[in-house]
Amino acid sequence: ISELDFGAVVLGTASDKLIYMQMDHVLENAESPTFAWTDNEVFDYSYNAGNVTVSIRPEVTCGVYQSILTATAISSLDASSVNDVITVKVELYMAKPILGGYSGIGKNTLVWNSIAGADKYIVYRDDLPVAETPYTSYVDAGITSASTHSYKVEAVHNADQNYNTISNVVSITEGQPGIITENN
Repeated sequence: ISELDFGAVVLGTASDKLIYMQMDHVLENAESPTFAWTDNEVFDYSYNAGNVTVSIRPEVTCGVYQSILTATAISSLDASSVNDVITVKVELYMAKPILGGYSGIGKNTLVWNSIAGADKYIVYRDDLPVAETPYTSYVDAGITSASTHSYKVEAVHNADQNYNTISNVVSITEGQPGIITENN
């Protein structure tokens, strides 16, 4: 066996939760490499002709995760082996909520999509927090007639505030008909 080496790591997009690696190897008289993780509860892998794809399990939402992947190839001639190790470290953030809203008499109603990993949402009116909720809607009641307010929503991950994300901003005028979905 001449060589077994993890090549450069190319990160996938945050949405597909994949990491792609090219494994450079010359395997003469050897089986395909075997792989083993150290202290891993987050990652899976697949191997195909020198390409290693590391995936993050669907139930994992946000945080910093790290594990060590060891590749080993064993010679079919003399049972000698070569191996290489790579540390896989990933930092995942929650997606941003997409906020929309509409006005009624004396109130503004906000709605947004559910965010995986969010434990609650903080609603802001004119950059000041006005409510916390585990739900994906909020009614801001007691709004002055014809007043205009800007809203945004923060998705909160209680375990680590560093992964919070903030939605687009919508501006709603009380009593104005229609659904508002402005993106900033």
